[in-house]
Amino acid sequence: MTKRPKRHPGLTDAQTAALIASVANLHNDLVPLMAALKPQCPDYLAIIELSAALARVVRETTGDDPPWMAARVWRG
Repeated sequence: MTKRPKRHPGLTDAQTAALIASVANLHNDLVPLMAALKPQCPDYLAIIELSAALARVVRETTGDDPPWMAARVWRG
């Protein structure tokens, strides 16, 4: 009889970091697409929903806000 692989209770720190990096890259790829669309466009709304889902993944995985929502200091 073969043994079933044991499932882990959560992501490792390295897996979490890789997931957050991938999610942040995807979000950064979505921003130019969203910026080119009218806010009433169904595609725009779909991208907004996807962005919110990505933010939720980051919050539920790390307990923190996504990197793209961090406060920025503008120098000028």
